Amino acid sequence: MKVVIDPNVVVSAALKNKDPEAVLRAVVAHADGEWIVSAEILAKYKAVLARAKFGLPPELLCQWITFLETDGDGAGGCAGRPLLSTRPR
Repeated sequence: MKVVIDPNVVVSAALKNKDPEAVLRAVVAHADGEWIVSAEILAKYKAVLARAKFGLPPELLCQWITFLETDGDGAGGCAGRPLLSTRPR
């Protein structure tokens, strides 16, 4: 089953200070679940998470963006790069 996670789900979890890996893995917990994300969806996740009105602490924003950009493998990080960089999918 292919799953596209709505940006509102990501933002809601981030605002509740939830662990990105736990949230996204729960959404695609089915053995046949495959999380689908395009460059456009990734850009939307990052843009919405970075909105000032949400006031996410930089370290939490970094954690979420790193997770989203790396498909949860933990590679990368925010040091030395803008939080809203894009990486083609």
